Amino acid sequence: NEGKSFAHEYRIRHADGSIRTIFDRGFPIRNDQGEIHKYVGVALDITEQKKAEMKAGLYRFYSTPGVG
Repeated sequence: NEGKSFAHEYRIRHADGSIRTIFDRGFPIRNDQGEIHKYVGVALDITEQKKAEMKAGLYRFYSTPGVG
């Protein structure tokens, strides 16, 4: 994967003991010779978004006639 953009979603244990979901994305910055000069990226805590998605999915599941 060297030299390519990346995007990962993973879980970590926070210092307070909670489990957090992280979305991590980055890409290489190249110099004039096309060599990788550095990587830049961002890591976002998407825990609350994932909880909302799960809650919405469960609501749809249990509100479907004949289910639950």
